[in-house]
Amino acid sequence: MKTYKLFFLLLFAIPLKLFSQAPSIISQPGNKVVCAGADVIFAVEASGSTPLEYEWFRNSTSIGNNNDTLAFYNVTNSVEGTYYCEVRNSVDTAQTTNFQFTVVTAAPTVASASPDSNYCSGSYVQISVTGNGEALNYSWSYNGSPLSTINPFISINNFSASDTGNYVCTVTNACGSNDTSIHTGLIETPQIITPPSSQSVCAGENVSFNIQASGDNLQYQWYEDSLPVSSATDSVFSIQNVPEGYSDFISCEVYNSCGTVTSGQVSLTVNTQAQVTAHPISTSICEGQSVTLISTATGTQPIGIQWFQDGSPVIDSVNNSLTVTALPNDTSYYYAAFMNTCGTIFSDSAQITTNMPPNIFQHPDDADICNGDT
Repeated sequence: MKTYKLFFLLLFAIPLKLFSQAPSIISQPGNKVVCAGADVIFAVEASGSTPLEYEWFRNSTSIGNNNDTLAFYNVTNSVEGTYYCEVRNSVDTAQTTNFQFTVVTAAPTVASASPDSNYCSGSYVQISVTGNGEALNYSWSYNGSPLSTINPFISINNFSASDTGNYVCTVTNACGSNDTSIHTGLIETPQIITPPSSQSVCAGENVSFNIQASGDNLQYQWYEDSLPVSSATDSVFSIQNVPEGYSDFISCEVYNSCGTVTSGQVSLTVNTQAQVTAHPISTSICEGQSVTLISTATGTQPIGIQWFQDGSPVIDSVNNSLTVTALPNDTSYYYAAFMNTCGTIFSDSAQITTNMPPNIFQHPDDADICNGDT
């Protein structure tokens, strides 16, 4: 009879063991970061044949607590650590993944941030913020719109006008947040709008070359024959009392921190006023005779000429020579005016005097005289 009882007990006990389920973790407790003084509950959800037993561990040391929750109240940083929970029954044991419990004692501050700054078009730009505190998180907004980045920095390739504005970084932890603003602007690279132009002046005059350019914080350097002029660092380059024979080519370099652009070379033509090289010569001629007066000049061409007689222009007298026919009892003064782009200069006057032939006003009378009379 005892043998039959033992048989039936084994017959029923073996299926019970075979049909029991080992524990399985359905829901894991997750990492938590909280501010000191908070209340925190970790929970695990498991399946398997009951009864299920729970054991919680901190930094690999058992803290007991046979419950599917682990609660802390008014926490301090003394409870920080790496936790996990073991769930077991008569079949087996299951373990949760490790999770971190962090207790923060103060809200973050901003230790440093990129300054407000202007950047070159097309450049690589990185702005950043350094937070001070525990378990920090970063978020950014641009001109009031949130950005997706969660890093303590923002990188911008090929910076352009569309990237200028106000960036706000918020540094957050479980105890609070702090934010800072960074403004970015664009430095426009130099562009020449109106280049300098070639000019022509007379020796001794003043001349100015001008350049018009767009861009930010522009600086200028003028060159004469590719050599920098130390005092010429403005948008206007002036030369005082231009010397005769000046032949340099002029150019201007416009630059800022983002680039340089150089104008083409332009010329300065220096003209010279006419200078008389031969003056007409005074002379006397007989009535009806002719004399040719000659006067010449050098200087920048073209040089025009106009002859004058006693201060009045002689018609059609535009050559270097003037033929004059003597009039009766006449004395006239002739001179030439030479004209070019630099002004007018006059030759010396030549006096032309008409010599008249003798004229008998009284003839001798016939007379009879005696020998010896006078």
